[in-house]
Amino acid sequence: MTEQTHSGPDEQKYDQIPTPEKKGLSKKQKMIMAFAGVALALVAAAGGGVAVNAMNQNRTATKTEAPINPTDEKQAIPNEAKTFVNDYGDRYKDPVSTYYSAMGYEAEYDAPLMMTDANINKYEITNDFHGEVSPLGFKMEKLPIEDKIDQAYSIKIFNEFEAKNLNLYMNLIAKNPSEKGVATIENQFLNYCAGNYLNSNNNTSNEAENIKARKILDTMKSIVEKYGSNANYCIAPAVSAQLTTRVPTSTIFSSDIPTRVRDDNSGFADSGVSILINIDVYEGKEVTHKTELLKDVQLSCERQPFFKTAKFVYLSFGQD
Repeated sequence: MTEQTHSGPDEQKYDQIPTPEKKGLSKKQKMIMAFAGVALALVAAAGGGVAVNAMNQNRTATKTEAPINPTDEKQAIPNEAKTFVNDYGDRYKDPVSTYYSAMGYEAEYDAPLMMTDANINKYEITNDFHGEVSPLGFKMEKLPIEDKIDQAYSIKIFNEFEAKNLNLYMNLIAKNPSEKGVATIENQFLNYCAGNYLNSNNNTSNEAENIKARKILDTMKSIVEKYGSNANYCIAPAVSAQLTTRVPTSTIFSSDIPTRVRDDNSGFADSGVSILINIDVYEGKEVTHKTELLKDVQLSCERQPFFKTAKFVYLSFGQD
């Protein structure tokens, strides 16, 4: 593990990000509008369906984030963080640091992570999907049926499809750690990245088909549980082990184990992958950079559905 400390985004720098929705607004208005984006998307995803039972207002935090100890001394709340702490603070051990990590993520990716309790409670767990991008941002991947799969192609798919969706998953569950929040996030991941909508039976999830997808989610969730909600997560881009000069800062696909493609071309897999995860941990505005290396991960991709006569098929992925 490596560690490096630097200063996180301050209030003035954040206000200068040239996004259209922030122009001409007060700081409080900017933050409220940014966090409202995901909430509105979840309302659309629910589609007016029957709302699930609301969670207890005095909910206990999930395994992802331990509850605040009421005997702890109250933390001083900076003015720019007060609205955030008021709306979301009871979710976290360190809501002020989580505020700065959320602002840091949005400054880098121009995408909010927060979901309101009201919209989490209204979300209906289904196997439906609309379009190729979920309301939370999970994206499907299409693969032309005639494309030949080798390790270089598998690395490209990892960087452009698998890693991006896993990054989003880790950061979303870090900021929305309630049991229903995590279930909502995982439902959209399974529908858009694991072919759950294709494998369901009468709108009931086919868990036999979800084993590999849930395994990789559990692997990534273990990293979030270790570092908490006041951190941002990003998988390092993958390269072949032959590019030895980039080994210390990259995810590595073994040069000794080629990508295995099924005889019928319905899927492919890579063994011995070392996934490097970069983690920025916030303590107030200060940021400490850390890394975690997941060794010998077995990755697999499936064509969903698989028709040899199709021009392209969607991909799903998981961990063996």
